[in-house]
Amino acid sequence: MKRRVFAPALLLSVGAATAAFAALEIATRFGALQIVGQYGDALSFKGRRVLQGHNALSGVETFRFGSGADPAHSADVVLVEEAGGTACPALYYFVRVSATGEVKATTAFGTCGEFDSVTRKGDAILVTLPGYLGPFEHEAARAKAARERHVYTYRNGALTKNGLPVP
Repeated sequence: MKRRVFAPALLLSVGAATAAFAALEIATRFGALQIVGQYGDALSFKGRRVLQGHNALSGVETFRFGSGADPAHSADVVLVEEAGGTACPALYYFVRVSATGEVKATTAFGTCGEFDSVTRKGDAILVTLPGYLGPFEHEAARAKAARERHVYTYRNGALTKNGLPVP
C-alpha cells in the first residue's frame, strides 16, 4: 500500500480559472524543503530552487543517514513523488539534504507506475515499481508490463535501476 507523508493542497479561488498552491514543507534535520510554485511543482531549500517538476510534488518518506554529529557523513534523503496524468501517473526523485547544507536532487525516475514498496537496507534505499504502459496500449501488453518489477536503488548519491546506473 502506498504511504504518503505529505499531499499538496490545491485551493480554488472563487471565479478564477487557475488553482493557487498552498506551500507545504517537508521537514529534515537540516532545514525544511518547501513545495512551491503555482501548482506545487517546484521544490526549494532556504529560498533556493532545488527541483522543478512538471506536475504537483509531494514528499513520500524521509530517511536519515548518520547521527548528525558528523556533518561529513550525515544527510536526510527524501523520496519525492511527482503526480502525473493518465499516460504517466507518477515519477520520483530522491533529494539529499546534508548536514553541511548541500542539497542535491536526482533526475526523475520510475516506470510511470506507483511504487509497490520503499525499503531501506543499510546505506541503500530501494524503490520497487511495476512496469507500466498507458491506457492507449494493448491490454495484453499492459498486463505483461504490470507483472514486471523494476528496482531502483539510491546509495551514496547514486541511482541505479536493476543494478545499472540511471543517467
